[in-house]
Amino acid sequence: RLTALEQFSVLGNDFVGTLPTELGQLSLLLSLDIHGNSLTGTLPTELGKMTALTWLSVSNNSLTGTLPTELGYLTALTYLAVDTNTLTGTLPVELAKVSRLENFFADNNNLTGTLPAQFSEWTGLLALSVFLNGLTGTLPTEFGAWTDLESLEVNQNILTGSIPTELGLMTALGWLNVNTNTFSGMLPTELGRLTKLTYLNLYSNYLEGTLPTELGQMSSMHELSFARNAFTGSLPTEFGKLTNLEKFIAFSNGFTGTFPAQLAEWKAIKIFSVHDNRFTGTIQAALGTWMALELFAVSDNILRGTLPSEFGQLTALKYFDVAINYLRGTLPSEFGQLAALTFLDVGRNHFSGTFHKEWGQLTNLQDFYAYDNQLSGCLLYTSD
Repeated sequence: RLTALEQFSVLGNDFVGTLPTELGQLSLLLSLDIHGNSLTGTLPTELGKMTALTWLSVSNNSLTGTLPTELGYLTALTYLAVDTNTLTGTLPVELAKVSRLENFFADNNNLTGTLPAQFSEWTGLLALSVFLNGLTGTLPTEFGAWTDLESLEVNQNILTGSIPTELGLMTALGWLNVNTNTFSGMLPTELGRLTKLTYLNLYSNYLEGTLPTELGQMSSMHELSFARNAFTGSLPTEFGKLTNLEKFIAFSNGFTGTFPAQLAEWKAIKIFSVHDNRFTGTIQAALGTWMALELFAVSDNILRGTLPSEFGQLTALKYFDVAINYLRGTLPSEFGQLAALTFLDVGRNHFSGTFHKEWGQLTNLQDFYAYDNQLSGCLLYTSD
């Protein structure tokens, strides 16, 4: 009977039951927001009659069934959120008719099938989130038409093929997450055009080859993950230009070469994780200027030389792992100044000498490993 209703929101309650088919009679309704309840059942096809809708959110419920093709009749819709349910089936091609759509969230469901290339008709799209589903197929090259897109999350699916060069056309993109798929091939140099990108996650795919030097142009980057792929070659010296970088995660690849001296420019870096690679050379003293550093993990490489005493000034450091390398010399007494340190692993190297009594000041240390070295002297010191 509420046929004049324009706004309806009951988000964040504990409503149960199913969505009534009578909702389709609310022809003047502009916004329907019922996310964060305990609703069950399917999405009624009658939703397609609510042609005035600009906002529809049914996320965070327990809805089942498929996405009705009738949603394609909602041509005024700019916001559509069906995430965090247990929806099945495919993404209907008919949704492409919703040409004004700006935000589409369908993550955390059980959706299958492919990403329809026709979705490229959403030329004003700002955000697409379909992670945590069972989507297959490739990332359509047609998506390069999304030149206003700010966030793209397709992670944790079963997507294949290469990373399209057309992604380089998404110059407004700030967030790109494709982790835990089966993407392969080399990274396109065109990604370097994404100068507004702050987050790039390529974790756990089958990507290979060297990292394009053009990635050094992504000057806004805060978090960069290449971990668990098959990348090879050295880290580009151009990466030194990423001066806003806070997290660099590249473990479990086949990277070689030395750490470029230009990395000392990463003054904001908090996490540096490159264990399980083939890096050579030394741990440069210049890295001891990373004053924001909290985690340093370079284990299982081919690093040589000594531990720089300069690392003793990194008072934010909590996790330090250089195990399974070829490091030598004595353990720096300056490490006793690392009051925040909770994890320290220097095992399976060639360290010699004794533990310094200054290390007894590491009162927050919880895990300490120094196995398979040539250390001697007094086993343990405690703080005064």
